[in-house]
Amino acid sequence: MNKLIKKITALSSSAPSEERNYLALAIDHEDYAIDILKIQGILIYKDLNIKKLMNMPPYLKGLAQVYNEIMPLIDLRSLYNLSPLEFNESTVVIVLKDAKKSIGVIVDSVLDIISLSAEHIKPRSEFYNVVYSDHIEGIGTQDGGNIFTILDVEKLIFICQTEDLRDTLEETAGSIEEKISDRKG
Repeated sequence: MNKLIKKITALSSSAPSEERNYLALAIDHEDYAIDILKIQGILIYKDLNIKKLMNMPPYLKGLAQVYNEIMPLIDLRSLYNLSPLEFNESTVVIVLKDAKKSIGVIVDSVLDIISLSAEHIKPRSEFYNVVYSDHIEGIGTQDGGNIFTILDVEKLIFICQTEDLRDTLEETAGSIEEKISDRKG
């Protein structure tokens, strides 16, 4: 896993090219991809201290303090209505970040870094009748026939920005931060 993180760091700071780099990951034996420029880190799920939340959608597994920030954790299996799987040592949390917010997405495993050129990526609009998820940016293919569903990071982060959910998450995060401050002080 450390080699993969080092590779992401190196690629995200390299000069732009015609190909974009993605982290390939698995959810329910299907291949997905996330633009590495949107990834802040990769963590082992079992290593996190997770605060469970009541009355939350089933895909929201709780809050965790990661990189000195309290962030929500979204289980992509649950979000996509896939059969639940017990979290194990290969279950990882990919920390995603946009300009305003960070979230963690829980996936079955990470596979590798892949490169896709623009001609190998079809936008979601071309599959509108087949692909209904708003969280999908497009479909990427490699020469060997591998197909990757490319996830839209901004739309995944937006899930946690609906007003009711945001208010509950902020209240709970504030409570956790208070407890952490009290322990330090």
